[in-house]
Amino acid sequence: RAAAPQPRLKSRDTDVQRPSEQKKLTFKDKHALQTLPAQMEALRNSMEEMKAALTDPALYARDPRRFTTLTTELGKATADLATMEDRWLELEILRETLET
Repeated sequence: RAAAPQPRLKSRDTDVQRPSEQKKLTFKDKHALQTLPAQMEALRNSMEEMKAALTDPALYARDPRRFTTLTTELGKATADLATMEDRWLELEILRETLET
Protein backbone atom coordinates (compact mmCIF):
# COMPACT_ATOMS: atom_id res chain seq x y z
CA ARG A 1 0.00 0.00 0.00
CA ALA A 2 1.47 3.32 -1.05
CA ALA A 3 1.60 6.12 1.47
CA ALA A 4 -0.53 9.12 0.72
CA PRO A 5 1.54 12.08 -0.40
CA GLN A 6 2.18 14.57 2.35
CA PRO A 7 0.64 17.99 1.78
CA ARG A 8 3.27 20.57 1.05
CA LEU A 9 3.51 23.23 3.69
CA LYS A 10 3.75 26.79 2.52
CA SER A 11 7.16 28.18 3.25
CA ARG A 12 7.07 30.90 5.91
CA ASP A 13 9.77 32.95 4.25
CA THR A 14 7.53 33.74 1.28
CA ASP A 15 5.56 36.08 3.54
CA VAL A 16 8.66 37.85 4.83
CA GLN A 17 10.09 40.54 2.62
CA ARG A 18 13.82 40.17 2.24
CA PRO A 19 15.94 43.35 2.23
CA SER A 20 17.03 42.75 -1.36
CA GLU A 21 13.36 42.65 -2.40
CA GLN A 22 12.39 45.71 -0.39
CA LYS A 23 11.19 48.61 -2.55
CA LYS A 24 11.94 51.45 -0.10
CA LEU A 25 13.19 52.18 3.38
CA THR A 26 10.58 52.11 6.09
CA PHE A 27 9.99 55.18 8.25
CA LYS A 28 11.76 53.39 11.11
CA ASP A 29 14.75 52.62 8.88
CA LYS A 30 14.98 56.22 7.63
CA HIS A 31 14.76 57.52 11.19
CA ALA A 32 17.49 55.14 12.34
CA LEU A 33 19.69 56.10 9.40
CA GLN A 34 19.37 59.77 10.36
CA THR A 35 19.73 59.41 14.13
CA LEU A 36 22.29 56.64 14.52
CA PRO A 37 25.35 58.78 13.64
CA ALA A 38 24.58 61.26 16.43
CA GLN A 39 23.87 58.44 18.88
CA MET A 40 27.14 56.74 17.95
CA GLU A 41 29.06 60.01 18.42
CA ALA A 42 27.48 60.59 21.85
CA LEU A 43 28.37 57.04 22.87
CA ARG A 44 31.95 57.48 21.65
CA ASN A 45 32.23 60.68 23.74
CA SER A 46 30.88 58.87 26.77
CA MET A 47 33.36 56.06 26.21
CA GLU A 48 36.23 58.54 26.02
CA GLU A 49 35.18 59.97 29.39
CA MET A 50 35.09 56.48 30.90
CA LYS A 51 38.52 55.68 29.44
CA ALA A 52 39.91 58.94 30.82
CA ALA A 53 38.58 58.10 34.29
CA LEU A 54 40.06 54.61 34.05
CA THR A 55 43.53 55.97 33.23
CA ASP A 56 43.80 57.28 36.79
CA PRO A 57 46.25 54.81 38.37
CA ALA A 58 44.85 55.44 41.85
CA LEU A 59 41.20 54.89 40.90
CA TYR A 60 41.10 51.21 41.85
CA ALA A 61 42.79 51.80 45.21
CA ARG A 62 40.61 54.82 45.97
CA ASP A 63 37.25 53.53 44.69
CA PRO A 64 37.19 49.88 43.56
CA ARG A 65 33.39 49.95 43.12
CA ARG A 66 33.61 52.88 40.67
CA PHE A 67 36.45 51.14 38.83
CA THR A 68 34.31 48.00 38.43
CA THR A 69 31.27 50.02 37.36
CA LEU A 70 33.26 51.99 34.77
CA THR A 71 34.86 48.83 33.41
CA THR A 72 31.47 47.13 33.07
CA GLU A 73 29.86 50.20 31.49
CA LEU A 74 32.75 50.57 29.04
CA GLY A 75 32.39 46.95 27.97
CA LYS A 76 28.65 47.38 27.43
CA ALA A 77 29.16 50.66 25.57
CA THR A 78 31.71 49.01 23.29
CA ALA A 79 29.26 46.24 22.44
CA ASP A 80 26.42 48.74 21.95
CA LEU A 81 28.58 50.85 19.63
CA ALA A 82 29.45 47.81 17.53
CA THR A 83 25.74 46.94 17.24
CA MET A 84 24.87 50.51 16.24
CA GLU A 85 27.65 50.62 13.66
CA ASP A 86 26.52 47.30 12.16
CA ARG A 87 22.91 48.51 11.95
CA TRP A 88 23.91 51.83 10.39
CA LEU A 89 26.10 50.07 7.83
CA GLU A 90 23.29 47.64 6.99
CA LEU A 91 20.86 50.52 6.47
CA GLU A 92 23.36 52.55 4.45
CA ILE A 93 24.00 49.60 2.13
CA LEU A 94 20.26 49.08 1.75
CA ARG A 95 19.75 52.78 0.98
CA GLU A 96 22.48 52.73 -1.65
CA THR A 97 21.08 49.55 -3.18
CA LEU A 98 17.62 51.04 -3.43
CA GLU A 99 18.90 54.25 -5.01
CA THR A 100 20.57 52.40 -7.87
